[in-house]
Formats: sequence, structure tokens, C-alpha cells
Amino acid sequence: MGADRLTDLLRDALVAQRASEGFTARTLARLEREMQPAPRRKLRLALAAAALACLLGAVIPLGLYGHKQAEKAEIRAELSRLRAEYRKLAGELTAMRAQPRWVYLGGTDQADFMVDLNRLEPCRAQSPGR
Repeated sequence: MGADRLTDLLRDALVAQRASEGFTARTLARLEREMQPAPRRKLRLALAAAALACLLGAVIPLGLYGHKQAEKAEIRAELSRLRAEYRKLAGELTAMRAQPRWVYLGGTDQADFMVDLNRLEPCRAQSPGR
């Protein structure tokens, strides 16, 4: 049997089939889908981790900022209380300095001895024995 004869027999035995409607388009679309790289799990995890890091990077400072704000408010309130107390004490000291400061030294039936401390000059205290 020659090659030509075999080709003729095969051609007669096999019936030519026509492709169904849209076969080429479906095949090309499937090939294109398969050619695209599939999403990789590591890439998805990396993107998820990056998104989480961004979220935490935004949320944590906001939480710390809120905590710092509350702490600052407490410090401001305490500072306000201290300033009010300072003003009150300064006023009391000014009032005390305005009053005459007398020290009673003693006296007799005819005279009382007192010292006006406002007229004394301040002196440095010295330890006994010097």
C-alpha cells in the first residue's frame, strides 16, 4: 500500500467536521484567561498585610492622640488649680505684709514694750558659736 493510497482511504473514512458557532471565540477567550497569571496567595497575603499595616498606622496614632488629649486636659486642669492656689496665697501674703507686724516684748503697769517688725532691716541668720 502506497502513501497516496493510505491518504485516500483515511480521507474517505474520516468525515470532515465543522466547528460549532462561536467555537473560535470561546477557545481564544479560554486561552487568554489561562495565559493571565493566577492571583498568587502570597501576593494576596502581602497586600492584606500592607492594608492592615496602613490601617493600624492610622488607627493607633489616633488612639494615642486621644489619650494624649485627655492627659493634656488633666494637666491643664491641674495647672489651672495650681495657678488659682498661687493667686490666693499671693493675695494672703500681700495682705499679711500690709498689716503692721508687732511683737509684744512685755511690759509693766506703766508701759508695754513692742517692736515694729516692718521697720527692721532683714539680717542673715548666723549659727550660734560664730
